[in-house]
Amino acid sequence: MGLHRVAIHGSCVSRDNFNTQFNADYKDRYTVTLLQNQSSIVSSAAPPLSGIEDQISGLNDWSRTTVLNDCSKNFLSRYRESKEGIVIFDNFADVRFGYSEILDTRVTHNVWQIGSSRFEQNFKGIKDHKPTDNIRAYLPVYRKSLKHVIKIIRRANPEAIIILNCARAASDEVSEAGLTKGKYRMSRFNEAWAALDKAFMEIVPECRPITVSHDRIIGWAGHPWGPGYVHYVPEFYNEFLEKLGTTLDDAAGARRSTPTVGMPGSPRELIKRLYAACFPNRHKDPAGTND
Repeated sequence: MGLHRVAIHGSCVSRDNFNTQFNADYKDRYTVTLLQNQSSIVSSAAPPLSGIEDQISGLNDWSRTTVLNDCSKNFLSRYRESKEGIVIFDNFADVRFGYSEILDTRVTHNVWQIGSSRFEQNFKGIKDHKPTDNIRAYLPVYRKSLKHVIKIIRRANPEAIIILNCARAASDEVSEAGLTKGKYRMSRFNEAWAALDKAFMEIVPECRPITVSHDRIIGWAGHPWGPGYVHYVPEFYNEFLEKLGTTLDDAAGARRSTPTVGMPGSPRELIKRLYAACFPNRHKDPAGTND
């Protein structure tokens, strides 16, 4: 079996599952070929913003790439070319950063990446729109944006398996000193995250959600990128990848068991039989070919 080609529109909660520091052998089955990091769905569906290179020239390569990808909105154009069979989404960026309306478009106000650049000046006096502030106002914009994103993905690859990573922010954190309960107060954050996940599953009912066990959503003070409420203990990433493998195996099994064109009992074969019974003297195949 060949490697699964994976596209990710999400954050570290999805990307870190494909890192040898957490899942040493993930490359035996997967290759991540497309990453849109820390971009909100709303931003990705908006018109591109160009000409910002000079304003972010002082950022490191990782931050500069993240900001440029968000502003150029190039995830969808790159996906049209690559057509990966697996697309993993998570809603972290929408919950944490939301979007801002600047320069006639919408962008992710990613303060983690933009904050030290001249590009940040464009956000002065501009209101950030976040689901944690007003979920009722955010949801209609999110839903419309997600429909646009999914429509393009489906046009590029109708057979793509869409995965929704239903991660959550950790409340507790473990360190060498032990478990600190209530380290992070994230109930409102997680409520907004759950609301966006619910909307995602309503708009993309064929998506396959993955939820890691609650007792593994724990912050890890020893995380390679530092402590944080979405920098989890290694067991989180182990379980996610295990569940992803099971999900893909189930999807492959379902496809093998689905009747294909020309097989007895397939929709096309049934149409042909009904047509032949009703019009025995005609030979045109209503499904599109000649008998």
